[in-house]
Amino acid sequence: MKIILFLLLFAVLSPFLPFSQPQLQAQMLFEHTSRTYLSRNVVYELNRQVTTAGFLDVHILRIPLNDPYISIAPVESIREIGLRETTQNLLATAGAIAGVNADFFGLTGTHTASMGPVVANGQLVSMTQSHNQNVNEFASFILDNNNIPFLRYIQPRIFLSINGMELMRINSINRVPNLDFPVIINRAGMANTAQLVARFPDMWQILVVDGIVTSFHPAEVLVVPENGFIIAMNVQTLVAHNPFFWGGMTAEYTVFSNFERPFSEIQAAVGGGGLILNNGQIVHDTGTVIGGRQPRTALGISGDRQSLVLMVVDGRGRSIGATHEEIAMLMLRNGVFDAMHFDGGGSSTMVAQTYGRNTGLQVVNTVSEGAQRAVINALGVFDNSTPGAIAELVLLPENTNVPPGTPLMLNVLARDLYRHNIPINLAEVQFYAEVISPDGSRHTATGEWFATNIYIPNQPGSLYVTATLGDLSVSKLYFVQAIADPTGFENDPIRTEMTTAIPGFAHDFELFVPRTGTFGYSARLETTALVIQMSAAGGGIFAADRNQWGMFNNLILSTVPSAVIIHMDTNPLRMNSAEFDLFHSALRTHIEQNPNLTIFVVSNREEVPFFYFRNGIRYLDLGINADVTMNFRVVDGQIWYDF
Repeated sequence: MKIILFLLLFAVLSPFLPFSQPQLQAQMLFEHTSRTYLSRNVVYELNRQVTTAGFLDVHILRIPLNDPYISIAPVESIREIGLRETTQNLLATAGAIAGVNADFFGLTGTHTASMGPVVANGQLVSMTQSHNQNVNEFASFILDNNNIPFLRYIQPRIFLSINGMELMRINSINRVPNLDFPVIINRAGMANTAQLVARFPDMWQILVVDGIVTSFHPAEVLVVPENGFIIAMNVQTLVAHNPFFWGGMTAEYTVFSNFERPFSEIQAAVGGGGLILNNGQIVHDTGTVIGGRQPRTALGISGDRQSLVLMVVDGRGRSIGATHEEIAMLMLRNGVFDAMHFDGGGSSTMVAQTYGRNTGLQVVNTVSEGAQRAVINALGVFDNSTPGAIAELVLLPENTNVPPGTPLMLNVLARDLYRHNIPINLAEVQFYAEVISPDGSRHTATGEWFATNIYIPNQPGSLYVTATLGDLSVSKLYFVQAIADPTGFENDPIRTEMTTAIPGFAHDFELFVPRTGTFGYSARLETTALVIQMSAAGGGIFAADRNQWGMFNNLILSTVPSAVIIHMDTNPLRMNSAEFDLFHSALRTHIEQNPNLTIFVVSNREEVPFFYFRNGIRYLDLGINADVTMNFRVVDGQIWYDF
């Protein structure tokens, strides 16, 4: 199910930029939000804004922490330890319904290491003690066994005891960008050391079973014992430590940190960058934060600590990205009190099953490098529910534009509360079609039905189709295209036949449409029709005058007209496609809220007259050959026009 709303209103090798000269925060002029439910309480939102600095696309996942069927867990490659893969591949392999890229990492090579600890399903998967020892660098998201979330700068410590003494300092657990320092390998990382032998032909391995050092092995494949571990290193490290006299000694390792809970009480953890918010206050000058306006990935915790917000802000393209302060403000306006950065830039990626369960993960944001970057890990959202009773119906097709006389092939999907698709018999679904009169009342449509789910509309206008199965029903608004060659007068969209002339017609108002020139923003109310003049010269509405975005939509809301006529000095379809889509989405929302509303967007810039109908909005370019005066008349809530 989708809900449409609108309101007026590094990777680690990258250089860190200081905050001493922050960019001015962009002010929002307009925003439009669409929402898609991925599960019962898991929501994906696309928030598209027009700001004083440019266009901004913000992608949001809202995840409950108190739903017993929804879980959060980090995901790393299951093929090889430290292997970089795309966010989409990592999360699809793990069976997630949504997620984002997570920790920072080194960009060199196919294998690398993340910065913070990784805990999944209550098990410590990997960690290093190379960071956060003397200064806060990389924060971590932590979810304890009671589903209580935390953001902390973890200072980990790995202590290897040989006969009670620390004879060798361990660098990491199951984290092997190289073997220049000793690494502990256990079953959480791999079942055998074949992948390490292939990568490091000079490696050495110390085998520990049941707490005893049992043997030493060069580069040969060993099974990682379930009741033990392996200490791996290169030959230089081996020579430096000379551990051959350890045979038969006791060996064990202990992991602890500065966090108030032991790792045994943590169900999930993953690293990231610096903090953004702490208890509702913007955090400055702490941790790893890339300066400037960038693509960003971030995690936030709600004020009641009952939900998470995962956020990706697109940048380095049509969307301008966000500064540290701007993403802090975005988090605050989404109910977040504590937040941290994940890796951003070319790594920023969000995926979700936006087409329904088991339809595959889609990359929902625009990655800044044109293709997904291979990353070290991701944070996934998992739905562990099983199919249940039908809770909602979804009416198809999604495309709501229907040419007159064209068969409308209807279908219905049935879903439970967690959006599992439930099989149904389409023959048991009852379909019903209604047209909308000028006074807002509905009447049975007079088109023709074939079988039970094929309808051929015979009159233009707004068409409501309802599907019913048992006690459940769903309705959708379709638009039957009515624009033809508008020679003479048209009553659009109510009348079936186009009228070439109306004797004695007296127009209520005129609209002069010049073939040249540009103009600024203005508006007037003619009877019940709202006439708005807007400029899109020079590349679009924003380029001409960005403040127009903050005016036209609010005016439509406040006047509640029967018709809106927007006169532009440029054919809006010639604007940047992304700006046109946002402009069209804003107008479409008004149509969906008031199906009787007629919206014209009129220009006079094409060599050949151009007519385009989409979602109940009529785009007319009258041709550049001559100045044109359009005459309008409002009769019984209907708009008549000629030119």
